Parts: sequence; C-alpha cells; structure tokens
Amino acid sequence: MLQAWLDERGLFVFPQSVRCAPIERLPSIPAAGDDSDASQLVICSKHDSRVFGCWYNTKFETFRIDPRQSPVVEFNRSLLDAGVLWSGRFWFVPRGFPPDFNEWADALLRWVRRAFVRTDEAYASPAALRWRDATGGKLRPGPRGLFLKPPPPSA
Repeated sequence: MLQAWLDERGLFVFPQSVRCAPIERLPSIPAAGDDSDASQLVICSKHDSRVFGCWYNTKFETFRIDPRQSPVVEFNRSLLDAGVLWSGRFWFVPRGFPPDFNEWADALLRWVRRAFVRTDEAYASPAALRWRDATGGKLRPGPRGLFLKPPPPSA
C-alpha cells in the first residue's frame, strides 16, 4: 500500500543509519521488525537522494541521516512487543528545503489520513486493524504515532 504510493511518485526509501558509508537505497520497505536501526527509515525524492546531511554516532558506530539537514521524511516502523503493536510515525522538518519537498511530504501525510483509519490510539492501516481483530492484540500509541503493518505470522 505505502510502497505502491511511493513508487508512483518516484520516492526512495533508505535506512536512516548504517555502519559504513555509503548509504544505499532499499529496493522496498522491509518487513516490520524489532526496535533496531532496521525499523528506522527515511523517504526522499530521487534528486534529493544524493544530498543527505549525516552525522556519525560514536556510541553505536553508525552514520545517521539527519532529517534536520536533509530533505527527507523520517519513517519509523510500528513495533510488535508481547502482543502489542506500538505505533510508528512519519516526521519531517518543513522549512529550508526545496518547495517540491514540502509538496510531496505533505501529500504523504494527506494520503495516510485518507488511506488509514483514525482509532483512539492513532492512525491504523486496514491490515493492522485486521491483525488486532484476529489476534486480540492491542494497538498502542508509541512515540511514533502511526500503525502500518501487522507483524508477520508466527512460525
């Protein structure tokens, strides 16, 4: 659902942090996982994918894309923990970047509001609501604010 919207607009997904440069584009949004760096992504346009402002995190020994210095939307995935799906979020700084950045970033947020259901907790995708109803799991607001995908089925 989200990947198709991004593809239609020529937007790219990158990990927000990596152990060594360069930061390579991801072919698609990876499956939801744990609260690791893999759940922290950024979305950007093709022409902005070469102008990331980064900083080096000495504690975790990673290069990290800084959304305050880069025309990107930070995308933190929803997380599953003991039958609770904690919400994810989109976040961006709406100033100091080319006007087309604000246009597509605002369009992304409008799309979320149209495509997702507003619950008492946050916006939830239809798939997250089906997971909640089928499993009795809980949707909880996290520091991230948005429910995207249910967890993969247990093996």
